[in-house]
Amino acid sequence: MVKPNTQAFERNFITYYNRTYLTAKRVGLVLAWVGELLYAIWDGMYLGQYHPAFWLIILGRMLFVTPLIALVYYKTHALPVEGRLDRWLMAGVVLMGLNVLWVLHAYQSYGLLPSDSFGPVMYLMVVYFFPGLFWWQKAAFGAPFAILCVLQLNYYGYPQFLLINTSVYMLLLLVAGTFNSFAFDRYARGNFFKNQLLTQMAATDKLTGLANRYRFDETLESLISNSYQSHTGLALAFVDIDWFKRYNDHYGHMQGDICLTRVADALAHVQMPGESLAVRFGGEEFILICHPINEKDLNRWGERILQAVSSTAMPHAESDFGHVTVSAGIAYTDTHHIMSRSDLMLLADEALYQAKQSGRNRFVISPFRVPTRIKNES
Repeated sequence: MVKPNTQAFERNFITYYNRTYLTAKRVGLVLAWVGELLYAIWDGMYLGQYHPAFWLIILGRMLFVTPLIALVYYKTHALPVEGRLDRWLMAGVVLMGLNVLWVLHAYQSYGLLPSDSFGPVMYLMVVYFFPGLFWWQKAAFGAPFAILCVLQLNYYGYPQFLLINTSVYMLLLLVAGTFNSFAFDRYARGNFFKNQLLTQMAATDKLTGLANRYRFDETLESLISNSYQSHTGLALAFVDIDWFKRYNDHYGHMQGDICLTRVADALAHVQMPGESLAVRFGGEEFILICHPINEKDLNRWGERILQAVSSTAMPHAESDFGHVTVSAGIAYTDTHHIMSRSDLMLLADEALYQAKQSGRNRFVISPFRVPTRIKNES
């Protein structure tokens, strides 16, 4: 089995995470915006609109924090779910934290020491229980914020027993919040991994590890559509192991499975520009898809298919060639030769039939025409 690509897995997980918790993120941002507004109203009622500290606080809340929250909320609609929405959320969290420190500074600058640390503690709770960030992002900002907050309160002469209480509350919140966030992220990753694994198992042939009929049916139509939209060519090859029934009868079915696995591995590694998909279509028959590809490269592709299997050098006593070989039928489509999925497959199947009728261990490229249904022979 092919080892999963770590970077691709991380990108897919971020997409899954953003899509799953997108509504929760939007609700959280709306609540954060409402909270900032309510705190601004409370500041006005407590200080009075003519107190200079009030305008310092309004400067931070209304001119910086609330516009950024609105911008991040807009990004939840404007960014695709594949985008790094968590970075925008992190920017909002950082600015909100700096604003909390700014509010404390504004109060303390005018000798208005708060009687409790409800504001900073509430902010940490919002950070740690907000579903838009990963645990390490919360910890990376939560811990420095708590330290700066305690140092700031100590600098302005906050009572010692209240300072100790604040430090204990924040430490407990940091530990509990980090543990809870880590467990939440691990649970989300576990669910995502299980879903990915089930999807991969449903779309993979168990014996060879290639894509199976299910994935082929799901993929081919979209590949043809992409080919036409991008004005590029797509080629499909039916590949069949020559005299495979004789091989099974002579060597046994277990050796036949080994032969299928080695042929599948060889076909999966046929090198061509663009993207390739190798499919076990059934029994000893395989399908290769190459996109994008030019019509002039079809011969080179066919030769590489035959060479890849011949290079395995597996003995075949019942073959005219003495070793395992394949025959291939290739069909091609582009914007100048538009055809349906079924027509493309029928043309490739007809070409495979011609290759076998012509002696096997060769490939035939189908001309562009209306296909006729035929019965293939192994």
